[in-house]
Amino acid sequence: MPREHHEHSLNHARAYAGGHKKALLIGINYTGTAHALKGCIADVQHMKEFLVAHRGYHDTPESLVFMADDAPLEHHRPTHRNLVAAFQWLVVGNTEGDSLFLHYSGHGAQMAAKADTSRDRKQDCIVPLDYESTGCIEADFLHRALVHALPVGVKLTVVFDCCHSGTMLELPYTYRPTDEQPMAPKKKPSDLLADVESILHRGFTPIDIHVLLEDVAGLSALFPHRDDVVANGGVDSLGYKHEHFAGDIDPTEKSVVVISGCEDDQTSADTVVQGYGNTGALSYAIVSKLKADGGRVNYESLLAHARQFMIDNKLTQIPQLSCGMEVDPTGSFEF
Repeated sequence: MPREHHEHSLNHARAYAGGHKKALLIGINYTGTAHALKGCIADVQHMKEFLVAHRGYHDTPESLVFMADDAPLEHHRPTHRNLVAAFQWLVVGNTEGDSLFLHYSGHGAQMAAKADTSRDRKQDCIVPLDYESTGCIEADFLHRALVHALPVGVKLTVVFDCCHSGTMLELPYTYRPTDEQPMAPKKKPSDLLADVESILHRGFTPIDIHVLLEDVAGLSALFPHRDDVVANGGVDSLGYKHEHFAGDIDPTEKSVVVISGCEDDQTSADTVVQGYGNTGALSYAIVSKLKADGGRVNYESLLAHARQFMIDNKLTQIPQLSCGMEVDPTGSFEF
């Protein structure tokens, strides 16, 4: 590792050590719907406990917002409108040196591009509680709301524990620690049965297989597969792949780090861990690693741990690390 990258990483960490901190935690179980999940609210509750106990976040309305299906306050329920307002709350009013944290645990999907844009492909999105009436929140909007609107010098750390989340914020760098999984144009499934098996395996077990097959046209429209990211060049000396996205993407490098549960064309598991309960696989892997190491872990080891957890539990999802600027992968995972 070049020394200048190590020094940059240390200076980068120090710059955010004394700033103000804000966290937005979103867990959606979709209780009572055909696509109900079980571990999402618990995911963000565990993260909240870690942030308050070990990372200096304060459980006050000014510093931390917890959104869930059953939130006592109406504006803390993760509807489309409330999520948009919460993203604005997180990003605005910050100054250089501040640290922001976002954890989303829920469904991720893919949707067709809007007719009034130049895009003719699908794009990833997150699924609000009231998606049936309001639709999803697409990656382009998330980029504008969370990356473009982020002041320079403010750090944003994001965990996306959801399907199709590999490049959810459309950041310019995706870290590739080995050549075993080089970045390539995203694949589409070869047949319907593979899709059905994947969906059932990742938390949609309440849906009977026969019903799912009968309604496959509707499900395909809601959860199609992505083919948005086009490879351009190789992996650089730090292991980062430079991404190029269609659409109006902010070219300014921002201090944004995202750990996501899977690649864009994969799904993420809602699972059960003995002695822990229902949880998202990525959320458990991250929180358990942070607790085991006393909160001191670097990007590379955290990503490696999350990927190994999937392998050990026979899950095919591959957690991803993407950034708004090149970050030394051996640097401390601070937020």
